[in-house]
Amino acid sequence: ALRYYDDLWLEERDEELQIDFEPRRTRSGGTTTAKVPEMASRMLAEHDFNHYYMLGVARRAIEEGRQVVEVYRARLSLAPRHASAELEGRRIPAGEVISMLRSRPGPDVPMPLLGRQNSGLSVRLV
Repeated sequence: ALRYYDDLWLEERDEELQIDFEPRRTRSGGTTTAKVPEMASRMLAEHDFNHYYMLGVARRAIEEGRQVVEVYRARLSLAPRHASAELEGRRIPAGEVISMLRSRPGPDVPMPLLGRQNSGLSVRLV
């Protein structure tokens, strides 16, 4: 998908693998069944495509000796999150972008600034 296609191509293939309902935990500790949003395939495809795209841009920046990439809004958002809006236009070391995208959030690891689901942010060479 990254080399020859785009996120729409990826979404079309991913839709066949999606489920309509999924089990979820309730606050009381039980389980319930919830409908998976219709946009789930699109969001997943955009997120995954952009994740690997940003990794590629950051690696290219390092290989070309640029060392820094710029964060920009790649997808229109009528009400962007405050944290996302603050990142727009910021220049970040390419190595830091790679580290953020490879990190796995958990109890001791905070969610990275880039690579968040549905943020609409990406990076470009400067």
